[in-house]
Amino acid sequence: MNTENFGKKILSIRQNANLTQEELALRMGVTPQAISKWERGQGLPDISILSDLCRLLNVSSDLLLGLDYKNFTEDNDAKTQDVILRNLGICLDPAAIIFGVDLVQVFTDSPYAELMTAERMQMSKEGFWLPTVRIRDDLQLRPREFMVTIYDRVVYDEQVEVIDDTTLEHIIRTFGQEIRKKYGMLLSRDIVKKLTDNFKISCPALIEGVVPEKISYCLLQEVLKIFLSRGNAPKYLPRVIESLESALYRNPDASVEQLAEQVCIDIETPDNIAAFLVLHPDRN
Repeated sequence: MNTENFGKKILSIRQNANLTQEELALRMGVTPQAISKWERGQGLPDISILSDLCRLLNVSSDLLLGLDYKNFTEDNDAKTQDVILRNLGICLDPAAIIFGVDLVQVFTDSPYAELMTAERMQMSKEGFWLPTVRIRDDLQLRPREFMVTIYDRVVYDEQVEVIDDTTLEHIIRTFGQEIRKKYGMLLSRDIVKKLTDNFKISCPALIEGVVPEKISYCLLQEVLKIFLSRGNAPKYLPRVIESLESALYRNPDASVEQLAEQVCIDIETPDNIAAFLVLHPDRN
């Protein structure tokens, strides 16, 4: 493979996706230096992370690797096909910030990438994995209005009274708060897999042979939705899996609702009262 051509493709596609090297590196779990090295044609990503790179850049592995792939437009135009694939990839991004015309300049002139990266980092400390966030303007919105959407459903809507240096920070902070509250809506099987894959590093005995062998991603997703809807955080996923495995062992024919209720009982009513208050600081 020509590493120089490969690097040029990554650079071009990353820039077209409005991602910085730092953002792409953070989402892939590598260093910005690694991204820079690939783009300069001085190295190649490990084959084990190639699929993540393709997913984040919204391209096929054939396109990224320079392999021939089947044409699917009447004129077989490669550029048109790339645009179609990229548009389809954007449709898979579940979370979005949509804003009116007066707020366009806020996103243009302010350090959006840095602020979103900081919010993403904070959310990760709480156990939330945040997929790619779309941002776009909409002329149908009021000039100073912004919305937070999940799979095109509006979960928050606000009219900004004054636009100043703190406006973008307020929007990003509000976005993070709403995503935390509605994370169950955002939760997909792909996100569940990423969360469990991450915990497999620190808790291999808990995950290996259990998810998805005994607990399917679908079942874990449905139980987690109920668990999160009660104000719990995804950082308790290891305990959810442990409790769910035990509940399934005791009653393999239990419904999703019954299993979720048992998980919530196990985690929300621990013997250690201090641990309970950590889960629910509002009860102090």
